Amino acid sequence: MGGVSLLGLLLLFAFRLRRSQSAKFQYRQQFQTVFDKVPSGVAVLDLEGHFLHLNEHICNSLGYEENELIGRYLSEIMHREDGVSFNKIIRNNFEYNESLSFNEKRYVTRNGSIRWADVTLTTITDTKGHPRYYIAVSHDITKQKVFESILEYRVELTRTSTMLSMDQFLCEF
Repeated sequence: MGGVSLLGLLLLFAFRLRRSQSAKFQYRQQFQTVFDKVPSGVAVLDLEGHFLHLNEHICNSLGYEENELIGRYLSEIMHREDGVSFNKIIRNNFEYNESLSFNEKRYVTRNGSIRWADVTLTTITDTKGHPRYYIAVSHDITKQKVFESILEYRVELTRTSTMLSMDQFLCEF
């Protein structure tokens, strides 16, 4: 009788283990789907700033395949001026385990065009508080920057036109 109960417990344990593994697998699939489909760029970086994992949004907006970016520095695809400041922040961030907003950064796409993004970098730590890796989240603000540029141009055009009109008015006196 004891053997039957032990066999029953083993079967129950095996069933629960399998159900638990299935639930973990489903959770991982759901997480991967969310990671890939979120409408913002999400990347996991090592402590030096190399891509470890990134989502489809980053790849699509920059024109790269994931395998072309894995292992590369994030700063390699940034505009030269923005990449220098990013590298400095990465080097100095080991002491501060906090989210860092980089605000507006420029990225160079595969075809050489510029994309603007608002970027936040979060340090992920281990149980002792030591930095393990970074999560970078970016929101594309390219359209906003284009509109700002157009607005600035129109303001300058209006200012110049007003000055010319005033000069012409004063010359007539």
